[in-house]
Amino acid sequence: MKLPLLRITSALLLLASVIAAGVMARSVWIILPLGLIFTVAYVLGKWRAWKAMLADSTITKIASQLCATFGIQAILVSVFYLLGRGGAAVFGRTSAAEFSNWDWLYCAGIAVISLGLAGLVIWREQYAPIPGFSFDQNDADQTTESASNVEIIMGKPVTLQSLFQGTHYSHSSLDVADTQAIGSNEKIIAAEAKLGFKLPESLCKIYRKQNGGSVPGICILKPGIVEPKFWDDILQPFGGYEDLMPTELLRSLHDNVTDFADPDDPDQRDMFPEGCAKMVVLAQWYRLTLFLDYNAGAEPSVGFVDFEIDDWQKACVRWPSFEVFFAQLKHFEAV
Repeated sequence: MKLPLLRITSALLLLASVIAAGVMARSVWIILPLGLIFTVAYVLGKWRAWKAMLADSTITKIASQLCATFGIQAILVSVFYLLGRGGAAVFGRTSAAEFSNWDWLYCAGIAVISLGLAGLVIWREQYAPIPGFSFDQNDADQTTESASNVEIIMGKPVTLQSLFQGTHYSHSSLDVADTQAIGSNEKIIAAEAKLGFKLPESLCKIYRKQNGGSVPGICILKPGIVEPKFWDDILQPFGGYEDLMPTELLRSLHDNVTDFADPDDPDQRDMFPEGCAKMVVLAQWYRLTLFLDYNAGAEPSVGFVDFEIDDWQKACVRWPSFEVFFAQLKHFEAV
């Protein structure tokens, strides 16, 4: 089952379970456990945003966000429960039953099914392939046969005005952009102080316009390609997530890898690429990474590679500066 269909199925199941509870004239107290299930499903449905918040927020902020989310989901559950109760009233069931073990079992069944589907969505997103890349191969330029047959139409060069198509997922609260999405010099200065590196001015111009965000449908030609016709003629430097990290999430590749590996563990030291402490991650999809490389000095080059590749230094595609990199970006469409 495709990801969009999985999401729709999970959402419809939850809504149907609430309406059904109302139609069956179950106790109004069933709203609370169903509201909790809706809250967990909502968090799982926006797991990328919540994962980013969990990694970069205080317990107080997380608790506050959870309470707000539960309140909103409880209101949503109440509305659909009342719709169901209205249907029950049509058939003469005007009084609600008392809350009982049956209600607990009903909620448990809904939780297992709906949250199982939500977990399946997360798992599918984690392992969903991005066309043009095969992560179980040692050759970074080798692509899947299906990607080779996908034709593309190249669009105009990317400009500062055409770069962003939305805010970063970590800047969305109920799908409404918050003040973190607004670009500013203050956020750039704070990021530079945390990183210990000065960001390229061409990148700072982007962050002054918007503090990271969604950049879909953007590519850059593979080295040696002059007239791209197929998907395997291009690279998608912003990865499968198609977003540019906001300033507050900018980290060195070393710090990034510590999320899943310990540099003091002899068995995990190979997970830390040489020079990773002086690489700043701009976009990442698993270990496919777009980064600034400060190893050669204060003016960074730009690199793009899958660090799962053993000989990643040879496979890495590089540009001498972020300005050169940005000038080569183009919009594209697959046909």
